[in-house]
Amino acid sequence: MHQRVLPARFAAPTTFVCVVVAALSAIAAGFALSFTSQGDLPLYQWRGAFEAACRDAGDALLRLTGPSPVTFADDCRQPRVTPVFNRAGFLIVTRVVMAPKGEATVRRTYSLLMDGRQFDAWRMTEMEQAPNELSVVHAPPLGSPGVSPASHLQER
Repeated sequence: MHQRVLPARFAAPTTFVCVVVAALSAIAAGFALSFTSQGDLPLYQWRGAFEAACRDAGDALLRLTGPSPVTFADDCRQPRVTPVFNRAGFLIVTRVVMAPKGEATVRRTYSLLMDGRQFDAWRMTEMEQAPNELSVVHAPPLGSPGVSPASHLQER
């Protein structure tokens, strides 16, 4: 059996070409996996899920406010989002809007419960107007006879 040996000057370029082709193949496979893997996940597990939920909550809020012009006082670059701990895929998104009321413009805060278990779009399941300021609840002293520590709080 006769084995043909390439001259040394051809061996290095051939090895270089093989390494380049292998590296480009690995990069292409990585891109393909990253694009397909996120599409197989529900929206709440995607990278950027909070920002997407914030944008979709704003769209839902605009649809509900009807023809009155509103502008958002916040943006979705730093969304105010709270995951619901006992309901996977649900987020509470807080949005602040400036809306006309007569001659004045008022600031309104809304909390929207968003469902991200789907693969195509976030869905708003509930919306409430939230208070614009925090309220303080004064509890009875813990040592009061016959009063449990959290009995003053009403459960929804």
